[in-house]
Amino acid sequence: MLSKNLKQRVELLAGRGDVVAQSFLSLQPSKAAVDIDVDVEDADTSKPPFRRAYRTLQQKLDLLWWFISEVLYWSYGEMLYHTAHGAGPGMASHTQYDKLSRFFRGHDTHFAPSKIIKLWFSHAYGSSRVAGKHDLYALSPEYSEIKGPMRAALTAFAAQVTVEKLERDAEAGIKPANSLHSQPGEVLAVRKKRRPIDNVATNIISTMMFRRSNRANLLPVASGILHFGCLAAFDIHRFNSRVGNTPCYNTLIKTLGRLAEDSAAAARAYGEDPQKLNIIRLDNVHNYHLNRDLRIGRENKLLTGIFGVLYEAEDYVNASVSSFSIDEKRHHVDAGKRAEVTVDMLHNLVDFKHINTVLALQWVQVLVDYIPELAHLSKGVQGLYKQHAAKDPLPVRQTKIHPLACCSKNEMYYTELRDAYGDILEQIGQTRDHHDNNLVVAGGDGFMVQKTHEMQEMLQHEENVIDKLENLLPTLKGWHQRFTSNNEHIDTHYGEPLTSDYSTLGHSATRLGRRRPADLKKFDYAQGSQLMYLVLDARMLDCWRLCFRTEDIFEFFAVCKAAGLLPSVDGLFTQAKQLTRAYMSLREHETVLSGEGIERLIIPVGEEWDSIVEDDSSKDFGMLNGGKRAVHTGSQRTTTRKAAKAKKTKAEPEGSQYSGDLALANSRTFMRIAALSRESMIATAAGDPGRVYEVTKCQLFQFAGSSCTNYTEYLLETIISLEYESSPEMKTALLRLSLVNLTGKANHFCEGDLLQEYFNRLLDAVAQHKGVDYSDPFLRNIWSRNVLHVAQLRTEWVEGVGLGKRSARHSDPTTKAEIRTLLALYRGHQLHVYRAGRVLDGATDRDRVNKGVENLKKTRLTKYIGRTSRKRGLARRLAKSAESRGSGQGLPGVPTAAAEESSDEEGGMTGNAPLRDEDEGGQSVLGVAFAALDSEGRVHLRRVDFQQEATAVVERLEEERQLSLEDDDDEEENTPGTDEALPSFDDPMLDKTDDETA
Repeated sequence: MLSKNLKQRVELLAGRGDVVAQSFLSLQPSKAAVDIDVDVEDADTSKPPFRRAYRTLQQKLDLLWWFISEVLYWSYGEMLYHTAHGAGPGMASHTQYDKLSRFFRGHDTHFAPSKIIKLWFSHAYGSSRVAGKHDLYALSPEYSEIKGPMRAALTAFAAQVTVEKLERDAEAGIKPANSLHSQPGEVLAVRKKRRPIDNVATNIISTMMFRRSNRANLLPVASGILHFGCLAAFDIHRFNSRVGNTPCYNTLIKTLGRLAEDSAAAARAYGEDPQKLNIIRLDNVHNYHLNRDLRIGRENKLLTGIFGVLYEAEDYVNASVSSFSIDEKRHHVDAGKRAEVTVDMLHNLVDFKHINTVLALQWVQVLVDYIPELAHLSKGVQGLYKQHAAKDPLPVRQTKIHPLACCSKNEMYYTELRDAYGDILEQIGQTRDHHDNNLVVAGGDGFMVQKTHEMQEMLQHEENVIDKLENLLPTLKGWHQRFTSNNEHIDTHYGEPLTSDYSTLGHSATRLGRRRPADLKKFDYAQGSQLMYLVLDARMLDCWRLCFRTEDIFEFFAVCKAAGLLPSVDGLFTQAKQLTRAYMSLREHETVLSGEGIERLIIPVGEEWDSIVEDDSSKDFGMLNGGKRAVHTGSQRTTTRKAAKAKKTKAEPEGSQYSGDLALANSRTFMRIAALSRESMIATAAGDPGRVYEVTKCQLFQFAGSSCTNYTEYLLETIISLEYESSPEMKTALLRLSLVNLTGKANHFCEGDLLQEYFNRLLDAVAQHKGVDYSDPFLRNIWSRNVLHVAQLRTEWVEGVGLGKRSARHSDPTTKAEIRTLLALYRGHQLHVYRAGRVLDGATDRDRVNKGVENLKKTRLTKYIGRTSRKRGLARRLAKSAESRGSGQGLPGVPTAAAEESSDEEGGMTGNAPLRDEDEGGQSVLGVAFAALDSEGRVHLRRVDFQQEATAVVERLEEERQLSLEDDDDEEENTPGTDEALPSFDDPMLDKTDDETA
């Protein structure tokens, strides 16, 4: 073994007769170098001390080059290679190790490696003498094999190392965890398929027969309708007609006309059957028509209309058709239970045990969906849903539908909406002269339902039920409600731009690279729901991570699977109930805000908040969006009176702060409302209207605590009508009617208004293509009645020739990268760990449920109940009042004044009281009374005291004004001072269908 001391090695060489080594030892100075260990006892003191010689830089270089070339017989390259490579493992001396390590680690500040490389790269000797002989930055051959000059080798090294780095990053980017590349499954051998001979032969025979006789046109007509449904160009129809593949265009239109007549007859036959319940759903349709040649009378304009569809009720609904009689509905309304409704009664309607159960099941479902080791528990989770969550599951059946004729009426105007209803009722056989005594369920969005109720209140004094629209039962449909609810949740929890509050939805969205929308109240339904549910999943997984006390939940279950310790679905369900109480329960919201009793929950308790946020999304926001918000390109907003007034603000007292954890409380609130929204969607697809209705009752208080005052009243009307103005049979039937199934497959249920949006798009595509209004004979009598049949033909025709049905869905890309990003964010900030005193970026409590209960108890419920109770059934109450006061001895056709002057008994006056009053001076004056003529020809009079009536009206108006002022004060403190954007009738974007993302 060689010594690590360089002097000892040189002495060993000198002992072996090496002249150079002996010379070096003789030239050793008295003062040893720092890298040589000098033993004082071995030093030779007999010789005089050696005086060190000082040499110039060139003298040192001369000695070095002489020594390398004449003594070692090395080239410069050999010297560099061997000094860096060494003679072998463990052969380097201390001096060699010290000199090389200092150089390669950059400790030699005056002569660092970067300076050496720069000198090599710029040295004149390193360039090629022949121009173009050696390529710079060459990717081949390998840089270590290049025999050319230094500059070519260095540039090739830089280029090839960069390529290797990019390849490594690409390989890392396409790993499953980073979601940039789909994992190929098992590759199967592809066998070429040839078209079936039967299809070819049938088509040829049909074409030959059609050329011989134009009556043999069944297959050509079907082919022509297929082209028509696919919106083929008119020249395609002309060409196919000319070569005999399809009939001419006019023949196709006549065929569609006959099909529309058959559809109209079927709808009328069903509508006239008194043993069947009629369900219609209608919505507004519109498109923006652009005239290419603008003239007077040819301006660009917005074409609006109303389109309705008749749905057949299933047998389990028609069995209770007797409960939908008009008389029974009158009986429940006149019972006056509406006036007795209180907030506590509405709150007690919610089945909180069921709500907590379905929320706990979502905790288990999220874990099973994202953890591969638990995928085998998926069927067990579905079994838990059927066992614990089912309320009223519907049988899987295909809903039968009859599209009706559209019309160019505008729902904004009462008269036009009334005419539209009259047109639709006439199409189903319900006219003034011929109608049954059953209600017609009329579904629509909130605005149309509100307009329908207002029309019924205005028309209740008419004589015929058709004129009064009393046979209509307006019902609110669920998809528009969920859409509005999601937008309200996003608006509440998104937060301000560049916020450091990591409990907001906007902070998480920015971390994922999502740009902030221009208008949070009109978020795209698909994108908004996907973002909300993705953030919900990430936060639930983070809570599961804390529950299992691990840093990486994915690695935790991988270890559990290897050890055979995976939990059962029942065990996970038990833990999920505890997580539901800790992170979603309304009852524990105040516990998290105050911190009192936090130890009862399974929420980990961390250190007290130090008001320092180490990292936030504002850094990423500037990089992704250039520090800019999305620009709103729509119509400008108008300023409301409330926004114009000075906004009242409540100043926080100095030194006040939350004793609990506000960030955790807001995250809990978001998880609860997002989970309820997803429960509504899951229950809808599964076909369980009972579960959907439970979420609706919870959303009532959510809306009441927000700025969505319209939907607060819509849900109040829906719930009060179902619970207190309907029989149990009617309530159950109405809930079952809210969902439809167009395909007849399991888990393919949807809300009726969502399906109506699909029909609207089919109608609008042709309406915009032709540029006609919705009363055009073609749209009204042909296309609107055939939209469903043509759409089904497109599918059936393709399947009929053996082609597989094209999927209308895109495969969802994996969200593993987003989930890991959010998990790292929440884990780093300890979002779901209780930290006392944590308030981020001036945040406030975002809970809307408790505030909604307070608002309803203050004035909102009383105000709504009072307004609607006075108007509903007013005509019937007046008639009953007249009957109770009248004598029933009226003389038909006799004027009231004349009858009074002749005889009180023969005048038929109500109450047999004189129609003369006394004024202040005691003079007798003629009184005033309201006269009503009943069906038997008798006159009933009701005296009116104008002074008393005016006093009552003034008192009622003053009461309503006070209530309105109180509501304004509440809304100014909690709602923004802007209203909805008013649409511009010159905006070409209005040619799209409402909620096109459906």
